[in-house]
Amino acid sequence: MSFSGWVRDEAGRLRRETFQRMTRRCHNWDYKGRGVYLITVTAAERGRGVWGRVETLPASGQAPTLGATPTPGATPPERAVRASPLAAKFTPNATGEIIARAWAELAVNWPGVKLLASQVMEDHFHGVIATPSFMAKPLGAIIGSFKARASSAAGRALWAKGYVDTILFDDEAVEKGVRYTQDNPRRLAEKRAHPELFKVLRDLFIEGVGHFAAIGNHQLLDLPRIVQLQCSRSDFAYARDEAGAIRRDRPPRLTTAAFAAKCEELNDEIAHGAAVISPCISEGERELARRAFEMGSRVITLQNKGFSPLYKPGGRLFETCADGRLLMLAPIGWPYQPGEKPMTRADACTLNRIAQLIAGAGAAQINYRGMKIADIDRLVATACVA
Repeated sequence: MSFSGWVRDEAGRLRRETFQRMTRRCHNWDYKGRGVYLITVTAAERGRGVWGRVETLPASGQAPTLGATPTPGATPPERAVRASPLAAKFTPNATGEIIARAWAELAVNWPGVKLLASQVMEDHFHGVIATPSFMAKPLGAIIGSFKARASSAAGRALWAKGYVDTILFDDEAVEKGVRYTQDNPRRLAEKRAHPELFKVLRDLFIEGVGHFAAIGNHQLLDLPRIVQLQCSRSDFAYARDEAGAIRRDRPPRLTTAAFAAKCEELNDEIAHGAAVISPCISEGERELARRAFEMGSRVITLQNKGFSPLYKPGGRLFETCADGRLLMLAPIGWPYQPGEKPMTRADACTLNRIAQLIAGAGAAQINYRGMKIADIDRLVATACVA
C-alpha cells in the first residue's frame, strides 16, 4: 500500500517527506483536493511586538519554580512541578488586527474553505484551514491571497517569503493542530518565563560520556538515581489501524508478563524519586516513558540527531520541559538534519550504551546481539567527541 507524500526508508518503514525550508511541500500530495492544514507564516522582520504583545496573566497559588530565591544557606531546590501552567493572552496592534481580518475573509472569498483556528503572534501567524475537494486553485493560492490582502490593507509588505504547511491527516491531528494554535500565547509566555529550560545548548559535556547538544533541565544529570528504560520489541506492541498508524486508544496488540513487571519496577522507582532515561526506540520503551511522564517523573531522552536553531519541544514534552522535568540530549557528532533520520542498528546500540553510561547503577542489562561492548564504546566516543 502506498501513501501520497510518504516514502519508505532503507528499513522499509513509511516516513513523511519533509524539507527544512519555509516553502517546503509534501510531494505527491494534491493541494487542490480535500485536506486540513496547520499553516505557519512569519513576519518579514522577526522580533518582539511586531504585530502585538503576549502578556502573562496574573495567577495565584503556583508552586515555586526554578530561579526562585532560595532560603539563605539552603541547597538550591529542584524545580517544583507547578500547581498550574501560566496563563497568557495576545493583544494585537493595528497590524495584528489587519492580519486577523484578512484571515477571516478567506471563508468569504474562497467558498467551501473552513477556518478552524487562528492565532496572530508577535512575529508570526498560525492558522488551521480545511479545504474542500476539487478546488480550482491549490492551497498556495489561498494562502497567497491572505498574505496579499493583509499587506495591501497595511500598506506595506508584512511577510517573509513562503509559508509552512503541516498536513493534518486525521481527526486526532486536527484536534492537536487546533489546540497548538490556540495555545501559542501561553507557550511563548512559558518560554520567556523559563528561558534556561528552552535554550538549545550546542555543547553540554557529561563526565565519562562525552559532548551533547541539549535542551531542558541539565540539573537532572545530578540526580542520585537515574533508571534506564529498556524493553524488547517482543514484550510490547501498540495496536495499529489498517494504514499502520498507532492506535493508543485501543488495547495493545502485544503485552507480556515481562512488560507488566517492568511497569511495576518503574512505579516503584518513580515513587522513590528516580528519574528515567531512554532513547525510546521500541514501542515498549515509548510506552514506559509515556507512563513516566504521566506519573510526574523527571525524564531524560536521547535522540539520533541534534536540534534546529529554533527547536522547541512539542505537546507533552513542552509541558514537561516547562516544569523542569525534561532533558533532551543528542550526541554532538550527530548534527541536526531536516526531516526524520532513520534509526540504524548502530544508532540504537550507541544510544542505549549512552543511556547505560549516564544511568550508572540504574543501567539496564542489554543484549547487543553479537556486538562487543568495546566496539559500541568506540561508536559512543565517535558520536560524542567535540
